[in-house]
Amino acid sequence: MKKNFFLFFISLCLITSESHADLSEYKAFAEQTGNEIIQVLVDTSSSMQNRKKKFRAILEKRFSLPSIAKFVLARYWRRTNDQQKARYLDLFEDATVTNYAAQFDNYNNERLEVLSARPGKKGNVIITTRILRPSKGEPLSVDWHAAKSKSGKIKVVDLIINGVSMSITQRSEYGAMVQSANGNIDQFLDNLEAQVRSDP
Repeated sequence: MKKNFFLFFISLCLITSESHADLSEYKAFAEQTGNEIIQVLVDTSSSMQNRKKKFRAILEKRFSLPSIAKFVLARYWRRTNDQQKARYLDLFEDATVTNYAAQFDNYNNERLEVLSARPGKKGNVIITTRILRPSKGEPLSVDWHAAKSKSGKIKVVDLIINGVSMSITQRSEYGAMVQSANGNIDQFLDNLEAQVRSDP
C-alpha cells in the first residue's frame, strides 16, 4: 500500500512539473509576441508601410490566421468553393493588418506584463496579461487564447481585450457584411476587398 502511494505521489509530481513547464512555455510565448507587437506600435520613426509589413510578419508567425478566419466566417465558410476560400483567406489577413494598423498611432511607451496562465477549453491555454500605459491611465487587460499547432508551434487563436473577444467581434461584423450582400459570397468578398483597398 505504501509502495503504491509512493508511486502515485511521484507520478503526480511529474505530471504537475510537466504542466507547469508547459504553462511557462505559453507565458514566454505571450511575453515575446506581445513585446514584438508593442515594438512595432511605438516605432513612430518607421513609415506606416514598414510597420504594417513587420506587423504582418508577426501575425503570420504567431497567429493561427486560417483557423481564426474560418471561425469568423462561421457557417458561410461551408458555402464557399476552393477559389473563394483562397481569396477570403488572403483578404482576411489584409483586413486584419489594416484594422490593427489604424490603431498604431494610439500607442506610446506601453509595456506588457504577463500575470498568469491556465488551461482553457479544447486544449487551449489562456495567458492573462496587461498592457501598462503610463500616459493613458488604466492598464489594458489582454487574455491570449493560444494552442499548439500540428507542428508543435504555439499559435494565438483569439485575443480578449478588456473582456471583448476579437474573433467574436469580427464574426459579428463579417456576418453582417454577408447578410448585406444577400448571402452572395462573391459580393461579400468584393465588398471586403473594396474596404481593404480603400484604407491607406
